[in-house]
Amino acid sequence: MSSALKDLPIAGAASAIHSPLLALAPELTAQIFTFADEGSFANAARSCTGLKEFALDRLWKEMPSLLPLLRLLDELTYTSNGWNFTNGLANADWDKFRSYAERVRGVTVVDRTDSLEVVISNSGPVATEASRQAQTVLYTTMAAFLESQKDLESLRLTPLHSGSPLKKSFVHLSLLRSLVITCVLEPRHGSLTEVLSSIASCTTLEQIFLRIEDPTSGDPLSFSDIRPLLGCRQLTLFDFSHLYALKLDHSDVVEMGKAWSQMESLSLWTDDFPFQLLSSFASSFSPRLRFLGLPLDLEDIESVDVLSRGGSVAKFPSLTTLHVGETWVKEDQLEAFAKALGLLCSPGVKIKSFERWRLLYQWYGSSSPDAVSIATKPPPAAMQEPSKKTLFSTHAEFGAAGRTPSQPPIFRLSTEILREIFSFLDQSGCSRVARSCKQFKEPALDQLWSKIATLVAPLALLDELVYSNNGWMFRNGLGQADWPNYWSYAGRVRGVHVTEQQRTRERSTEIDPHSLVHALAVSNSQFGCSALLPKVKTLEFDFQRPPGPVLLLQLISPAVRYITITIPGRFIQAASLVFSTLTSMSSSLNLECFDVTIQNDKSSAGKSGQDARTTLEANMTGFVATQLSLQTLRLQPIEPSSFKQAIGPLRRLRVLDVTCKTSTFQSPLRGMMASLGSCIDLEQLQIQGLLSHGRQNFSFIQPLLSCRRLTNLDLSWVGPITLDASNVEEMGNAWTKLESLQFSLAGDGLPVDLLPIFAASFSPSLRSLALPLDISTIERLSPVTKEIRSHDLKQLFTRSSIQESSIQPLAELLGTIFRSGFQIIHGSGTGDQKGNMMYPPSYNKVNSLLGLIWRVQDRTRQTLQNELGVV
Repeated sequence: MSSALKDLPIAGAASAIHSPLLALAPELTAQIFTFADEGSFANAARSCTGLKEFALDRLWKEMPSLLPLLRLLDELTYTSNGWNFTNGLANADWDKFRSYAERVRGVTVVDRTDSLEVVISNSGPVATEASRQAQTVLYTTMAAFLESQKDLESLRLTPLHSGSPLKKSFVHLSLLRSLVITCVLEPRHGSLTEVLSSIASCTTLEQIFLRIEDPTSGDPLSFSDIRPLLGCRQLTLFDFSHLYALKLDHSDVVEMGKAWSQMESLSLWTDDFPFQLLSSFASSFSPRLRFLGLPLDLEDIESVDVLSRGGSVAKFPSLTTLHVGETWVKEDQLEAFAKALGLLCSPGVKIKSFERWRLLYQWYGSSSPDAVSIATKPPPAAMQEPSKKTLFSTHAEFGAAGRTPSQPPIFRLSTEILREIFSFLDQSGCSRVARSCKQFKEPALDQLWSKIATLVAPLALLDELVYSNNGWMFRNGLGQADWPNYWSYAGRVRGVHVTEQQRTRERSTEIDPHSLVHALAVSNSQFGCSALLPKVKTLEFDFQRPPGPVLLLQLISPAVRYITITIPGRFIQAASLVFSTLTSMSSSLNLECFDVTIQNDKSSAGKSGQDARTTLEANMTGFVATQLSLQTLRLQPIEPSSFKQAIGPLRRLRVLDVTCKTSTFQSPLRGMMASLGSCIDLEQLQIQGLLSHGRQNFSFIQPLLSCRRLTNLDLSWVGPITLDASNVEEMGNAWTKLESLQFSLAGDGLPVDLLPIFAASFSPSLRSLALPLDISTIERLSPVTKEIRSHDLKQLFTRSSIQESSIQPLAELLGTIFRSGFQIIHGSGTGDQKGNMMYPPSYNKVNSLLGLIWRVQDRTRQTLQNELGVV
């Protein structure tokens, strides 16, 4: 096996080491930096030259005050009137000031409160009546202040007494998103439900840290006490702390899961919950849940239903951390506890507890309970039995308990965003990312293997390959094949572009067909998989040698949605076998896009070549007719009779691009048009090849009026068409979404007075129109007397000659019915070899005169507006 194949799982040549972040598009870098704070911007500006300017732009983009800018000029000293320059700008560094001031795009100085923190230290009970009255006045004043801060987004209150008027202030905080609160329940002064109902009136809340202190009772809470909070359906974080138990059952957990569908972090720090309840959380909450804090009761751990059901139990799909609080695990409970957690949690979940008794559990890539490794730090001898729990002594403990461990901001991006970021890297860049960072390894490998150009790369993972006359083959005959390693990479492949070259130096991409058959047989017998690349969605074949159907058999699976095939004319007979194979597999395929190009050459001439082409077209159209879910179809070339057979059953077709062979018979063409009319979801229609040489009337294209979703329509293949005003109006009413319409420019032109009809009938979405016009009649055209709504058409293509006497009347007509930016273009607008448009002088004069007309119109309109404004 050559050295080039040894590193196939992580392919790509080494290059100069640069941060992959610098290779990203500015939009993606901006998206990444949205997760950063001001400190991160400052660190990036100090540590990375490539990111310095970008980070400084973001750091200085929005200013909450002018002080940071003014400090760049001179030292500031505070006086009774505010901040003043110490040295009177004598030594001001204006260059430095401008370099930062130019980055500022907004200065926000608003007299409002977005964030409020109120902490009232409690030195003891309120003993005297005067103290109680003072406390009442304080809370009343605070309540009035809160009601005035309608733009408040973050609030921390410590403490909030259940009898305080503050609890009624939440109704006015319609923009509140974050709430940290310690609620003290007082006897005969309001219940917990009343307080939570007031909090629940803030339906925009996303984060709640709630600590309940109830010094009067040791009774547990019920689910009805916290039910009002289910109205906060945008919650992503909920941290609840209470001294005593919170009674929940399965139906309560299901109700919470339905209400809090956005929840990412949930912590319930109360007395222990039955372990059986953990499976209810796993089955009820959405995959968004990443952190769960839940103290557990392990007394009956060995008899829980989770262990008896085994693999049928629901798992946490995306949970990364399970915090069990102060859950006590005895020696005889350890094995059952680990097995139950292994059944409920996916590989990679971290199990944590408080510092007092630390239990760390780590899953190593297997959902089997036997694969759980448990590292236990035994408690001190004085703590052999769990004591009564206490609440957090500080707010720092209270807030940090429900938070996910800190990590770099880029690690918070979803896998889909990371794949999009890595798509801007080449193979070498993806390879380096996969080798250097465990967090990025999987999305980097997904991108690296998403599309392959040869089967050598995945097959080399099975066994060492050696080259023979028929291509690469297995040295050891798959006797020691590493199938798990193969499936781990083959499952990442989503696209295959196979180019079977005939040149000698490209032979390294060819696979021995017998080796493919052998690999497929082993895969089918051992794993029940009938395709070597089971998740491939896109297949592209560019055959430069006779292809065999065996190649398709190894690749195609029911997951394939897009197939592109290019076949030289000299391999038509072999290509017929390919389509025969596809037809035999048609029942298991559900294609959305099918693109076939049959190249024409002299080798396919003669009767035998024509017979081979006829057979190929029959096989091809027979296969296409079976793919009822096709949305995009491109065929080059095809007979009109075969065309009708192919697209007749395709009711979901949206894009059709076909090159047909010239036909002098009208019956196949009318049959084609009738078939096209049945594809009512068509959005783009382009048929190449002039199929008709005579002039058609409007009834010929009338079946297409049923395709009301058309956005791009090319009718040049039909030949010249006779149209009148009623026909144009009928087309405009049917094709309301049309953006491009092209008629044949050959033959006699249509009357120029149809242009205003087109402008009045078609929707403003029409941007391009190719139309044969008889401009010689422009001088006999009656002046436009009624008001015509200007159309947004940008390009009008025509081949008509424009006489010198017709330039001004034509420009006046076009300036009346079209808006600024419109151009009339000679021919199809393809230009010369360099892409430059070559207009006849008369067309240039018309466009220049149009620009002058629109400038005069704009000035006249502006003058009238100014006069009306003065009046």
